[in-house]
Amino acid sequence: MSAQAGHDPASAGGQTSDVATLAALLRETEEHHGAYEPTAPKHHWSGWYAAYVVARQQGSTQEEASAEAGRYIDRELAGPAAST
Repeated sequence: MSAQAGHDPASAGGQTSDVATLAALLRETEEHHGAYEPTAPKHHWSGWYAAYVVARQQGSTQEEASAEAGRYIDRELAGPAAST
């Protein structure tokens, strides 16, 4: 799945340093979003993708990043009252 065998696309020290690494991380994100989508509330994909990518770049596992992206969408759909 990643650009290089055994290479973690999110392991660039918090930064996506090249096109191949970013492409691999986006493919990984797409796969995880695909699993989330069938049971998800109506949302725009970009928020889920952004939350997933940021979580991965901050060192989260794929599973942790998926969970964080789902929580992000839940917070967004709940609106401003949910963040207080």
